[in-house]
Amino acid sequence: MRAPSIEISVDGTLRQARAVVIGLIAFALVALSANPAPVAANNPDEYSIAKIFYGSGWIADPTSGLRRDVALLNLTEGYQQHYPNNGTLDAFSQIFIEFSIPADASGPEDGAALRIHFSYYVSMSCIHLDTLTCPLGSNDTAVVQDTFDLEVRRIIEYRDADGSGGYGPGDPIVNAISLAQPESPHIRAWPFAFDGSMMDLPYDWSTITNETQLSEGALFAGDPLLDQLSHFWISTGDGVPTNLTLNSFFFLRPTVYQAVPLTPTTLKLDLSLEHMSFVASDTAAALEFNLTSSHFRFSANESGSSDGVFTNASAAQAFFTWSPNATADGVSSAVRSTVIASNESATVYLSYPRATAIYHDPVVGLAYVGQRFSAAPPGPPSTPGRSGTPIWIPILAGTAVIIGVGAYLVVRYSRRPPRL
Repeated sequence: MRAPSIEISVDGTLRQARAVVIGLIAFALVALSANPAPVAANNPDEYSIAKIFYGSGWIADPTSGLRRDVALLNLTEGYQQHYPNNGTLDAFSQIFIEFSIPADASGPEDGAALRIHFSYYVSMSCIHLDTLTCPLGSNDTAVVQDTFDLEVRRIIEYRDADGSGGYGPGDPIVNAISLAQPESPHIRAWPFAFDGSMMDLPYDWSTITNETQLSEGALFAGDPLLDQLSHFWISTGDGVPTNLTLNSFFFLRPTVYQAVPLTPTTLKLDLSLEHMSFVASDTAAALEFNLTSSHFRFSANESGSSDGVFTNASAAQAFFTWSPNATADGVSSAVRSTVIASNESATVYLSYPRATAIYHDPVVGLAYVGQRFSAAPPGPPSTPGRSGTPIWIPILAGTAVIIGVGAYLVVRYSRRPPRL
């Protein structure tokens, strides 16, 4: 509403302006003293790696006794988030990741399938932070641990009976391929340096028993090889009759890969579904995922259809997110999701358009309190291993963009109060 016009003298105007300014300053001081506000972290997160353990081979499934091919990673690290006046949020974490798939098709159809086993322990504390600023709230310390499993169970050929555009429990399944019975399983882990070259890491010992055969190695803080190590690329899948491959990228330091911001607690997944052969002419493909947590419930959005699911832990949450788009026969297409969450488990169906080649970009991992869940961008996903571009080029480009945008925002908003 427009203020009414008032005629006053110049001296009166100055006196009134001074009074208004003094009044606003006094009001601001009273408001700030009566309502202290939390402040945001003012420096980038810091990660320090104490140890990375790696291994590969096979183990016997503890339930069925059947052999599973595996690749192992075990990261011990520290995390620190800085606040003004030397305040910090400190975390110590141990993260164990096991990638596995049945060694052959001899197991039951409903047995353990292609699986990522994500086990973690996190201890967090606020140092020199008041209750309103500490992300942990009134408790200045927190400990959380969980075992989080993501399993790719089946490739489903379904008929969309209700016209929803995606698979639902009421839609008929015309054909299904169980990843618990792979005909041509494969698993392999490759370490890469920052310059994009493959590294030759030492495997210093072996574990050989009737139930285990592993080659193992480790790098510790101060080792020049650890300083050179950028990430691991783990490829797991089944090549026959439909080629389903899950490429997992685990970076030891914060980075941006394929436009996705990643931390050392997350896995970027590139999912390839190729040579899809349909048995009917009016069907489409979907993937069935099963998620379990040993301690926490799963949550999705209220409609039961979401672009992610996560556990309800307070200090550190496990999550599984995915891009709303996939590349189907070279065309960017919408992905339909159906999430059925029940206590400590959830079933996720990701449905794709009818196509013989599908590429999709999920992310799985752990987010500390105050961190946003990583998610693939809404654009069409890339197809790793096809462009021939060294991996460090998009990493450096993405990092440069983030630094530039961050510098602009710091200058632009440096005089504004922190957003609460």
